[in-house]
Amino acid sequence: MQMYNLVHVPKTAGGSLKGCFIREKGKKGCGIEWVGINENCYDLYRSEPYERCILTHHLNYGMHHITDLLPNYLTCLRDPKERLISEFFYHHSHQIPGIYIPADKIKDEFENFIINAEHLNIYCYNFSDYHFLTGSLPFEKDKADDKRYLFNRIWQRATTWNYMSDSLPLNKSDAEELYNKAIMNITNEFSLVGNFHKLDKFIMGMEELMAVKLKKPLYINKTHNKISLKDLSKNIVKIMDEKMHYDYMLFSKFS
Repeated sequence: MQMYNLVHVPKTAGGSLKGCFIREKGKKGCGIEWVGINENCYDLYRSEPYERCILTHHLNYGMHHITDLLPNYLTCLRDPKERLISEFFYHHSHQIPGIYIPADKIKDEFENFIINAEHLNIYCYNFSDYHFLTGSLPFEKDKADDKRYLFNRIWQRATTWNYMSDSLPLNKSDAEELYNKAIMNITNEFSLVGNFHKLDKFIMGMEELMAVKLKKPLYINKTHNKISLKDLSKNIVKIMDEKMHYDYMLFSKFS
């Protein structure tokens, strides 16, 4: 089985990219199955039900630490400040207890989040091995060697509403250390890195990498009640730049 793993950081065109792969009713697909990670995916790695597939969800880099199989990693990056704003406002617009923030309060909550964060280098966190190798994902210690159990914990983490930037344990991590590891991982392990702002070029890169013809993307999943950088004070924007310093270095290097 030929497997690709799209490391999908939230709000980097995942929904649009999915539309490039999903076959329309009555029409032949591109030959690569789009597989959202679920509790059966551990078996998928071994039973090989598909000749070719792309496995994705809101996952960090590093699934091979659990599966012992190294897929073709790929990802798409977006301007860090723009992505974080989109993620925060999209996430907290859902009317779910403990998640929803009313429109008249969400800007203040976002600014408090920015001010109180030790750092906001979310790309560096996602593309380092921190999530998989430091115990940042809670699990039962007596099952630490049970890879099926660990795989399912990763799946559960990926599919909960808590997988967002404002719940990642960034304050327990060293930003420079995350950056150095992320740069090494992307350089050595990723087959393709794209730019959200040049999505057509990224799709062309996927077509070349996978030797397929993909559908044109439909741009979906727009965030409601979102603000833009011009709506934030200069001080908040300055703080974001300072706390995303390493993410901007990573973004500049690969986008």
